[in-house]
Amino acid sequence: MNVLAPKPFPLLLSFDIENWYQLLYREFGVDSPEEGLNAALSRQVLSLLEILDELKASATFFLLGESIIHCPDIVAEIANRGHEIACHGHCHKPVMQLSPDEFRRDVESALDAILRVSPNRPIGYRAPFFSINKNCIWALEILSNLGFTYDSSLHDSPKIPERIKPIPQHPFTLELPSGNELKEFPISLFRFSGFNLPIGGGTYWRVLPQFFLRFALRSLIKRNPTSPVLYFHPYEFDPQPLKLHLPQKATSKQKVQTAYLEARYGFGRRSSSAKLRDMSRFFSFSAIQHALNPPAIKQCFVRIQLSSHGTLHTTANLANCHPCKHSYD
Repeated sequence: MNVLAPKPFPLLLSFDIENWYQLLYREFGVDSPEEGLNAALSRQVLSLLEILDELKASATFFLLGESIIHCPDIVAEIANRGHEIACHGHCHKPVMQLSPDEFRRDVESALDAILRVSPNRPIGYRAPFFSINKNCIWALEILSNLGFTYDSSLHDSPKIPERIKPIPQHPFTLELPSGNELKEFPISLFRFSGFNLPIGGGTYWRVLPQFFLRFALRSLIKRNPTSPVLYFHPYEFDPQPLKLHLPQKATSKQKVQTAYLEARYGFGRRSSSAKLRDMSRFFSFSAIQHALNPPAIKQCFVRIQLSSHGTLHTTANLANCHPCKHSYD
């Protein structure tokens, strides 16, 4: 794949590679048609890779261990096309619900699954549901001890209970209580008229109009001389409708939940590809790992201390960074 040279502050593009169908069937406690689910994930990822080739974009793929075990070919395809392989854990359980030992085992299981099909050990991690909060900052210490260079689990979303605060709107160097460090790439958030809008992906990306997303991302780059982080899922790029097939013995409650989930995750889904293509007219895209190499992307990492109580304290100011004069207007 030929990748366009990144502009000074490209959008850091990332995808959480998990099997949407597999996770929902597990949540319902019903048996899932494994072969069909694997075909769906492969179809979604290949469709996504074709779009990235078209846009000459590189991206980071956070792989879920239990999903890629059954689809090893897609990992090879992602790597062969020049994208970054990163870790999304193994079982997709919220970190806040795990003990330190359980979390370590989950991450190690994911690394084992990835390394069976990829020669490159991941240097980046993203927690399922962005679930590293004040009650489990030990998870960040474990990631550092396991040799990860960066994390992308912090998201200032009201859906995350007891979240670490205040989360900056830009990548930064996270100084852990032990003295260890991680680079942190939080999901982009735009503060507008007193409201926090999570514009980095998810439902907000699908619902908000293109012109507003462009305005918000430009504003972030001008305000902070760093690259915004975006995240998506494969199902958002599936050319086929999302359809869960429950067994005949499914309860009325499960059928109602299924209808709700199909509508919720399907709403605005077809706009994802169009909006990504539209953004490529104004921004370049890059994998997160490239932001760690200053010659590749001009990035300024403010140093921020994380207290043992889960509070962030800035030790430097972005005023010391010098934004590039490149215009996105």
